[in-house]
Amino acid sequence: MSLGAHIKKSVAWLFPSAAIVHGKRHSGNSVEITFDDGPDASNTARILDILSAAEAHATFFLVGNKAHRHPGLVREIHGRGHQIANHGFAHRNARLCSVKEIIEDVERTQAALEDIVGAAIQRDFRPPYGAVTPGSFLALTRRGYRYVFWSIDSRDYATQSADATLANVAGRSRGGDILLFHEDYAHTTVALPFILDEISSRGLICDTANALR
Repeated sequence: MSLGAHIKKSVAWLFPSAAIVHGKRHSGNSVEITFDDGPDASNTARILDILSAAEAHATFFLVGNKAHRHPGLVREIHGRGHQIANHGFAHRNARLCSVKEIIEDVERTQAALEDIVGAAIQRDFRPPYGAVTPGSFLALTRRGYRYVFWSIDSRDYATQSADATLANVAGRSRGGDILLFHEDYAHTTVALPFILDEISSRGLICDTANALR
């Protein structure tokens, strides 16, 4: 097991909701749908319409430089009642950067998102590539950030088709699971209505990462 995996496992056991969350299952009926790497000019608006039609909510882990280019989409996500959260400004891998660089990158994103929506947002952070180092983890949690990972990976970045993406998640989710998707793949958008229908058919509702506090 890698050092990063040891950190995630150990801290999740000690502080399951204060510093790190990875989809610990519970007896409730909500699952958390999350999207990385947006906002996306081609797909985000369609994703929002699909979520609205299904009366579902989601968390969008936004990349700061993309948010800067598409502030209207950020405001639309926020205005429709979804959670916007931090995915770094330049999608930097913590294992390849100094602690100072990661802190500056994350804090820059937080400030940009709050400036765009005109309000404070939760300090929920999903590290790009799921990469964690001891230094960056401690530095960011001391600044009030909570690391949000996932328990079910749709692997939409690898499947390249809507059918395969659906097959990767169908029937797997239970209360408390966090599902990982990406905004910047058209096939994810195509698969999403079927994914939401399948989740709903099993009596589950889709909520934001805030539900796991």
